[in-house]
Amino acid sequence: MINELVTNAAKHGNGPISVRYKIGDGIYELFVCDQGEGLPTGFSIEKTTGLGMKVINTLAKQLGGHVTAQANPAGRGACFKVIYPL
Repeated sequence: MINELVTNAAKHGNGPISVRYKIGDGIYELFVCDQGEGLPTGFSIEKTTGLGMKVINTLAKQLGGHVTAQANPAGRGACFKVIYPL
């Protein structure tokens, strides 16, 4: 999942890519954020046609988790978060 998310950030984003992994409150959280143009209007992970995002979604679900996408809270760009239980 990390490899695919970082590859997507490098391909579609700009500037530094941040990767963060957090453990706490009964969950694991993986964040991959870029400094690019951000997500296109109407972007939906469930409706993506790319194989990489489908693989990420499937792996997250196999772990009992899910994937979210949002604007990068640190500024410009996109941020993907994979959340799954401990």
